Amino acid sequence: MPVLATLGQVFLSAFQAFFLWVTKWAIMKFIFVLAIFAIVDFFWPILISLLPSYLTDSSQIENLFGAFPSWLLYMFYWTAFSDFGFPLLISAMIARFTIRRLPVIG
Repeated sequence: MPVLATLGQVFLSAFQAFFLWVTKWAIMKFIFVLAIFAIVDFFWPILISLLPSYLTDSSQIENLFGAFPSWLLYMFYWTAFSDFGFPLLISAMIARFTIRRLPVIG
């Protein structure tokens, strides 16, 4: 019986060590990602305000869409590309570029 009790204590100790390691890792990862999100959320409006006006002017985007053929404009209309898709695409590309520059994540 003492061998089984010792073996049980070893498994319990190993489980506790593993659980503590995973918990610490998850908590640290959560805090790190939350800090990165807070920093990006704080600085994003500042970075957008520093962009030149021709990138944020909607008339430039309308002129760009005027050069496309009608069949492509039809698809853009149904996917709401000019209202929602194009700004979302640009924001996603900038966010991807920014995240890849972080040494821990990228």
